[in-house]
Amino acid sequence: ASAQTAGGRSRSIEGRASRRLTNLLFFYLPAQMRMLVLKDARHFLRDPAQWSQLVILFGLLGLYLLYLPRSRPEGFSLHWQALICFLNNGAVTLILSTFTSRFVFPMISLEGRQMWLVGLWPMPRSTVMWAKLVYALPVCGLAAVVVTLLSIRALDLPPAMAIVQAAATLATCAGLCGLAVGLGARLPSFQETSAGRVASGLGGTVNLIASVALVTVNVALMGLICYRLVGQGNLARLDPLSVVVLLGIVFIGLGTGVVAMRIGTRSFQKAEV
Repeated sequence: ASAQTAGGRSRSIEGRASRRLTNLLFFYLPAQMRMLVLKDARHFLRDPAQWSQLVILFGLLGLYLLYLPRSRPEGFSLHWQALICFLNNGAVTLILSTFTSRFVFPMISLEGRQMWLVGLWPMPRSTVMWAKLVYALPVCGLAAVVVTLLSIRALDLPPAMAIVQAAATLATCAGLCGLAVGLGARLPSFQETSAGRVASGLGGTVNLIASVALVTVNVALMGLICYRLVGQGNLARLDPLSVVVLLGIVFIGLGTGVVAMRIGTRSFQKAEV
């Protein structure tokens, strides 16, 4: 009896803590949407398989970036700065594509057993979709921002190049999250109860391929910017074409996410029990 009481108190404390954290981080959202975010946040925190993989992958990358300046106390040449910046952008976005395919894509499918309850919620299903995105984007974005700032600091990048790396990473992150949520609603597996099985199914495979394609395009464009800046011998100033390419990266990332969300929302609204 005492063990059950202790367990109940522990869950109560955990519940209050997660509620306060959600209200703090998502204070700008309506109360109904915060409740949906709170449900997903509690599931994320109670499943070590989700947050531990994110911590391990980005933790290893962070340790590498912390050690990087010590490997070259004299600093990096312009060519090495551009090359490592390009490689770091690719590493971060590829890790994000793996994480969103494994854990963000299955979120809509895991609502399958409660689809009858989703239909009774006093809100449109499109709100449910955007709540999933609003929950996934800060989690992935925060991890990406921390590692990107470490990369900028390790390489001592000038402001212009720092803006390029940060904007490219965040735009790709937004695209990957929107793609995972949107395709998760378009190609769901409502019969599955395991996130791993949903991610390894047909829909998860399609999402992974689409995510890798998005990363490949944006990383290639990032490489074009690095190549041009190295060619002009200055990473501190963007030429007009580099600015256009950067805007293209942002447009492709955000546009992919928005289009996927619209497709997924239409499909989710038509889904039946």
